[in-house]
Amino acid sequence: EKATGRCTLSFTIAMIFSKLCCVRRIHPDLAARVSPLTLQRYAKMLDGFCDFLVKAKCEDLETPIEVDEAVGAYRDAAGLSKNEHANLVAAIVFAIPRFKGQLIDSREAIKGRKVLAPTHHTVPITFKGSHFFAASLASKGVPRLGAGLVIQTETGLRPSELLNIYSEHVFVPISLTENIIIRLGAIVSTKAKREQFVVVTPDKHKHSYILLRRLITATTTGQRIFPYSYWEYRSALKNIDESSGLRLGITPHSPRAGFASEAAAANADLEETRKAGRWSSEANFRIYIDVIGALHVASAVRLQGLEAAVTFC
Repeated sequence: EKATGRCTLSFTIAMIFSKLCCVRRIHPDLAARVSPLTLQRYAKMLDGFCDFLVKAKCEDLETPIEVDEAVGAYRDAAGLSKNEHANLVAAIVFAIPRFKGQLIDSREAIKGRKVLAPTHHTVPITFKGSHFFAASLASKGVPRLGAGLVIQTETGLRPSELLNIYSEHVFVPISLTENIIIRLGAIVSTKAKREQFVVVTPDKHKHSYILLRRLITATTTGQRIFPYSYWEYRSALKNIDESSGLRLGITPHSPRAGFASEAAAANADLEETRKAGRWSSEANFRIYIDVIGALHVASAVRLQGLEAAVTFC
């Protein structure tokens, strides 16, 4: 019985450690739960964690509690940021699904870090400003990204949603008076963990309506309408932000923040805006609203002498 017990324990330890360290070779059925980029990020986080376990001679993890304690030790030793800490826990749960909800100390520690860390509002880019960045992106040879930026600002799409829209996910009616429907979550899961949709109307979303019609005709079936990675999108925006002299800190989430902030500034129904942007909670929605930030962006445009250029675009 003792021999059998040791064998079972040894197998459990080996299984836990191998799952943490071999996420790149995970079964396709399990890997398909996240995008390839997310899988790479999880693998990178787990590589560092496993290296720490080997150096600290802590590979003999048997239970979620022991893994939880190891995460805490690695967090302190490696000086993980709040986001890195959260990504590591998400990676562990991804590699070992049965640990979901069982890494209690880590989960509570992340909650505490969110309370202690100041909230950084995403710099909003207004609908008017989005056209300046869109025209600049087009002049740099990436007009599709420019179109995507305008569509984001007008509809509130997340960057992950925008960059994973395939041509067959957009229903474009023949009549110019009917709405366009964008299917979300068909390939990469949405925040709601289920398929969602966005309605683009010819009157409320005039620019997006025209752009989507043109983009669909120029995109073959099976291809993404905006064939870029998040980091390519971020880099392109950063380059324009710097070269224009604005240096506002514009990111791929800025159009979504602009969507929420402009609605608040216009005294629109915020609950309807939250639903239209598919924010899961009031708290998350409020983080994106920054009316003062939007005014600061407008002020920076004037100070840089770009107001005429923005208006022209």
